[in-house]
Amino acid sequence: MEFEEIKKNTISVFKDVFKGRSDFSEDSSVDNIEEWDSLNHITLINGLENKFKIHFDLFKLIEIRSLGDFVNYINSEITDGN
Repeated sequence: MEFEEIKKNTISVFKDVFKGRSDFSEDSSVDNIEEWDSLNHITLINGLENKFKIHFDLFKLIEIRSLGDFVNYINSEITDGN
Protein backbone atom coordinates (compact mmCIF):
# COMPACT_ATOMS: atom_id res chain seq x y z
CA MET A 1 0.00 0.00 0.00
CA GLU A 2 1.37 3.40 -0.99
CA PHE A 3 1.82 6.29 1.46
CA GLU A 4 -0.92 8.41 -0.18
CA GLU A 5 -3.39 5.52 0.04
CA ILE A 6 -2.56 5.09 3.73
CA LYS A 7 -3.13 8.82 4.23
CA LYS A 8 -6.46 8.71 2.35
CA ASN A 9 -7.68 5.72 4.38
CA THR A 10 -6.54 7.31 7.63
CA ILE A 11 -8.46 10.49 6.79
CA SER A 12 -11.51 8.31 6.09
CA VAL A 13 -11.32 6.90 9.64
CA PHE A 14 -10.87 10.41 11.05
CA LYS A 15 -14.03 11.49 9.20
CA ASP A 16 -15.92 8.54 10.71
CA VAL A 17 -14.78 9.43 14.22
CA PHE A 18 -15.06 13.22 13.98
CA LYS A 19 -18.37 13.45 12.16
CA GLY A 20 -19.14 16.81 10.63
CA ARG A 21 -15.48 17.64 9.97
CA SER A 22 -13.78 17.27 6.62
CA ASP A 23 -10.77 19.55 6.88
CA PHE A 24 -8.13 17.01 7.84
CA SER A 25 -4.43 17.21 7.02
CA GLU A 26 -1.27 15.63 8.38
CA ASP A 27 -1.17 18.55 10.85
CA SER A 28 -4.59 17.68 12.32
CA SER A 29 -3.87 16.93 15.96
CA VAL A 30 -4.96 16.73 19.55
CA ASP A 31 -4.04 20.40 19.76
CA ASN A 32 -6.35 21.64 16.98
CA ILE A 33 -9.29 19.20 17.03
CA GLU A 34 -11.40 20.08 20.04
CA GLU A 35 -13.34 16.79 19.90
CA TRP A 36 -10.14 14.72 20.10
CA ASP A 37 -10.44 13.44 23.65
CA SER A 38 -9.36 10.16 25.24
CA LEU A 39 -12.50 8.32 24.09
CA ASN A 40 -12.14 9.49 20.50
CA HIS A 41 -8.44 8.59 20.63
CA ILE A 42 -9.38 5.00 21.48
CA THR A 43 -12.06 5.04 18.78
CA LEU A 44 -9.44 6.22 16.26
CA ILE A 45 -7.04 3.47 17.27
CA ASN A 46 -9.74 0.83 16.99
CA GLY A 47 -10.89 2.13 13.60
CA LEU A 48 -7.34 2.29 12.23
CA GLU A 49 -6.46 -1.17 13.55
CA ASN A 50 -9.54 -2.59 11.82
CA LYS A 51 -8.97 -0.66 8.59
CA PHE A 52 -5.29 -1.61 8.23
CA LYS A 53 -5.29 -4.97 10.05
CA ILE A 54 -2.49 -3.87 12.37
CA HIS A 55 -2.03 -3.45 16.12
CA PHE A 56 -0.57 -0.36 17.72
CA ASP A 57 2.27 -0.68 20.18
CA LEU A 58 1.13 0.82 23.49
CA PHE A 59 4.40 2.68 24.03
CA LYS A 60 4.35 4.13 20.51
CA LEU A 61 0.77 5.35 21.00
CA ILE A 62 1.99 7.74 23.67
CA GLU A 63 3.96 9.58 20.96
CA ILE A 64 1.11 9.72 18.40
CA ARG A 65 -0.57 13.12 18.53
CA SER A 66 -1.56 13.89 14.93
CA LEU A 67 -2.96 12.42 11.76
CA GLY A 68 0.53 12.59 10.28
CA ASP A 69 1.91 10.58 13.22
CA PHE A 70 -0.73 7.91 12.61
CA VAL A 71 0.05 7.80 8.86
CA ASN A 72 3.79 7.49 9.50
CA TYR A 73 3.29 4.76 12.10
CA ILE A 74 0.93 2.78 9.87
CA ASN A 75 3.28 3.18 6.91
CA SER A 76 6.18 1.81 8.96
CA GLU A 77 4.07 -1.12 10.21
CA ILE A 78 2.95 -2.04 6.70
CA THR A 79 6.40 -1.53 5.19
CA ASP A 80 8.17 -3.49 7.94
CA GLY A 81 5.50 -6.19 7.78
CA ASN A 82 6.23 -7.02 4.14
